[in-house]
Amino acid sequence: MADRDTPETPSPSGGSGCPVPWCPAAVCNLPARFVLAVRDEVPAGCANAVGPETHPDSIRAVITSGAAHITARAQSLFSLRTTGGDARQILQLLRDGRLVLLEPSPAVPTHTPGRGRRTPPTPETPPDTPPPDEERAWIKIKVVDDQTGQGMSGIVLKVTQPNGKTFDFTTRADGAVEVHEIDQGACNVTCDLTNALITDTVDFVGIGTETIGSPESAGDEAAAGGGAAGGNGDAAAGTDAAGADAQPDVTISPIRATRIAEIEAHKVKTGETLESLAQGAGMTWQQLALFNFNTVIPDTINRHLKDDVGCTKRTADGANYMFDDSDDPGIIFIPKAWNQEGLATEQEHVVRVQSLGFPRTAPAMLECVCIPGVTFEFDKSFVRPTVVDHLKKVDEALTAHPDAKLIIFGHTDRVGNTQYNKDLSDRRAKSTFAFITDQPDVWEGLYNEENWGLKVVQTILLDLGHDPGTIDGVMGPNTQRAMRSFKGISDPNVTVANDAAFRRELFTAYMTGKHNVRVTQDQFFGPKFMGCGEFNPFLAPNAAELANRSPGNEPNRRVVLYLFERPPSSIPCQLHAIQPCNQQIAIGGPRATRGANPPFPCAFYDGIAKECHCEGADVPPPPPPPPPPPPPPPPPPPVQQATIDIVATATAAAPAATFVRIGIWDQGYDGTGNVKNDEAEANNFVGSDKRRFFFRVRDPAAAASTVNLNWKTLKADNTDDDAPATQTLTLTETAAGSKVFVSKAVSLVTDTVDRDQPTHSGLPAGNPDAGVRNAGQSNHRTRKASMEGSVKGTYTPSGGGAAVDVTLPVFNRNPDERRKLRLRVINYSIGGVASVNEAYIDAQLQHANDRWNQVGLKVERDATVARACPAAALNAANLYAGSANNAEEQAALSDLIPVTPDNTLTVVFVNMTGANAYSTIGQRNPIPQPDGTNLTMDDRYFIYLNSGLDLNNETLAHELHHVLFNRFDTAVDQRFYTFNTNPPTAFGIALPSVRVYRRIQNQHAADPDNDATNNNVLNWQRRTRTTRFPIPGGIAAPDTTTGNRFTTAF
Repeated sequence: MADRDTPETPSPSGGSGCPVPWCPAAVCNLPARFVLAVRDEVPAGCANAVGPETHPDSIRAVITSGAAHITARAQSLFSLRTTGGDARQILQLLRDGRLVLLEPSPAVPTHTPGRGRRTPPTPETPPDTPPPDEERAWIKIKVVDDQTGQGMSGIVLKVTQPNGKTFDFTTRADGAVEVHEIDQGACNVTCDLTNALITDTVDFVGIGTETIGSPESAGDEAAAGGGAAGGNGDAAAGTDAAGADAQPDVTISPIRATRIAEIEAHKVKTGETLESLAQGAGMTWQQLALFNFNTVIPDTINRHLKDDVGCTKRTADGANYMFDDSDDPGIIFIPKAWNQEGLATEQEHVVRVQSLGFPRTAPAMLECVCIPGVTFEFDKSFVRPTVVDHLKKVDEALTAHPDAKLIIFGHTDRVGNTQYNKDLSDRRAKSTFAFITDQPDVWEGLYNEENWGLKVVQTILLDLGHDPGTIDGVMGPNTQRAMRSFKGISDPNVTVANDAAFRRELFTAYMTGKHNVRVTQDQFFGPKFMGCGEFNPFLAPNAAELANRSPGNEPNRRVVLYLFERPPSSIPCQLHAIQPCNQQIAIGGPRATRGANPPFPCAFYDGIAKECHCEGADVPPPPPPPPPPPPPPPPPPPVQQATIDIVATATAAAPAATFVRIGIWDQGYDGTGNVKNDEAEANNFVGSDKRRFFFRVRDPAAAASTVNLNWKTLKADNTDDDAPATQTLTLTETAAGSKVFVSKAVSLVTDTVDRDQPTHSGLPAGNPDAGVRNAGQSNHRTRKASMEGSVKGTYTPSGGGAAVDVTLPVFNRNPDERRKLRLRVINYSIGGVASVNEAYIDAQLQHANDRWNQVGLKVERDATVARACPAAALNAANLYAGSANNAEEQAALSDLIPVTPDNTLTVVFVNMTGANAYSTIGQRNPIPQPDGTNLTMDDRYFIYLNSGLDLNNETLAHELHHVLFNRFDTAVDQRFYTFNTNPPTAFGIALPSVRVYRRIQNQHAADPDNDATNNNVLNWQRRTRTTRFPIPGGIAAPDTTTGNRFTTAF
């Protein structure tokens, strides 16, 4: 049968001595001579086979040649693998070049085209099919990147053949599809734009043709891999286009479909909307939003309009961003169907396209921070405690760029296989993201997926100060003692289970304690985190990597955080998928060489990383040093200078402080509620305050036992804040002759009511300022301060000379312990009349800040949104009559929820009956709607606030504690505005008063200033709750429901 151009009929055994079924070694016999195998796994029976370097396209050509008996075997081959769930493995082997065609003997017969036919080799004709009576045609369509010339794989083309039939074909690795055995004539080509995204759509640039010059050249091309491999090409080997209908023999869904469109980069104009642009393009606004932003959710679209399009102006109701001529960059991409008609058969047509899904030039980054591989447990994603030094750099970067958008990239070395390393790097990036955004549930998933084990629990316990003894993974008595200590359990007979609930609490403490980074999830863009696997090595492979053995190459194992001012709208990467990585490597990174194992070969990643100092960015050499100066003259004898600093304890040896805090008056009241104001510090509201501080002066020239300095507070711009005409404060020598002087305790407050409270000077009888001093007098010991300002002391040495001073910020700024809370504001109108005016809203906000600034929280608000109160929410007196789950509240929520983003806090000003105010922290029933659906609260919170309230009631400040703490009221002392069940007017004391509704409890942790897990009530506004219900009663110790998800980094 040597003169026949079809393979021999298969023998029962396969004819080569190799097993016929698809066996675990991934070997199978094709008819007669063809054996398919995985490179390096060829069985002994095929050891003498010829041609192990066969090109993947040649394999496709054989197993999809159209011959009935081969087609059946190919279908059987793929169906066996598909049944086992391994079709994707076959495709990956084919792409990696590991799936090879073995030809024991003789060589594969080659079809010789008829004389004069200008065609590549056609698939072989089965022996039971007579030769065609008329000449058939072929067509080849190749899609290439217009800039690089690289073929674009995975693009689904809808080809309508001359006979009018239409089939889908997917471009293979070289960007081509070939359709054989079709009628002479012309084909039409288009792409389906259903659910198109900018990230999976390329822009049409132009088209040209190439004609195959001769049968010989066609044969050479086929031998080089340009044979009849069509259909789903790169995505699914085996989907050829042969026969009159050119329908693929085997259908396997492509891994990632891509399409071609004609895309207009439209510059938006004032008055245009997404809907008007969509209508002009013959599509819906939802389709246009999906194409540009991969979402149809209004809140998410608004974020993209702000971040990607540069919109700054909102609609009149404040609900949405709108287009304006000034938007920068102001670009919306509008896709239109691409149709190419009349493509002649017997020709190769080259379609040139360009990608717009992400910038070709990577966006400029603001900063990068590297977390090295030594931070991670080997082969796991657990972040060790050594990360703390690196997280300081993250905090510093966020402080320098507070509005930056972030993304995290993870990397591994080359030890292990490619897919495993991609998944490991994904998990490490995910773990880092969860760690710095305080997501213990994500860690619980990784704990189980990677089997972290008890060693991780022991490591965290030790880091939190609960010593488990040896880190050995054994649940011994020391580990149980540490677990009880962490839980605050003193009973040695109690056994603490290492269950999910315990670990969630442990992970939360680890994430939010000394390792805390004040960053929220919404500061990240795109996928938020991504693994690069082994594709972007920092260093060339060492011997261990090349041998695929531990310890590998530690510098290549790392996680890098990037900060952008304006990030890309998308990135060409996918979690768990290496195909996008291969596509970017084919383009090549800016620093990649074309040799083996180049560093940073990925075009997209290296476009960013080449500017990153921890990713090997080129740093210009420093300038040459200047010539050495002439030697200085001998120094004069040292002059003893006076110094000044601020300390937390009144001793000569106390370390100098670097910041101060606002006082909390936690020991400032006696049993009857009166302010303690005696000479002794322990019996004085300033001297006993946990957050008091002292000025200290060292003056070797001082002759007396006391010295004086001046002290005041400054605003954020360093101008005077509270600077009375008399600022004198007296300091007393710590020991006779020591020349070290320390003041009595002083304290900062947030408003004039507290500032004007008289203070005992603390000075003994006989001193002119002994006794009680009023605000504005010397040795008055409080100053009003801003949490954005500072405190300053100035001392003029007794013996003359230049004054010395000290200035410290209010609250720690490195890292910044201050927090911010953003409020949405609704002003309901009733009968066309607004409930309150802007001045009232601002006054309520100022009072709330006076209270919450004490613990470092600043309350801000959005612009007021005016809405008409629904009639169904009002009673007969036209007052809002809502309460938990009643009809009036449900009517109001039906109006509010649709215009309120999830996880937000909204203050609603409305004329109301009953209470002065209330908050929706309890569970709410679903709210039925006319269309049969239900509205739910989810993580929205609303505070309803009555109009005309006395501002000294501190109503908004009080309601905020419900939401920030997620707690109800309980009976507490009159001085507290948190938890108090009584209004301030109930205590019979003229308001405002330092005795009523001024303070927050110092409770549940001994030291609120060393409270890593934010257990103290003073720090509950910093806690991130992980659950919402059930809410504990009263002021019980914190649990997973305690805290909020609203406060953000300052």
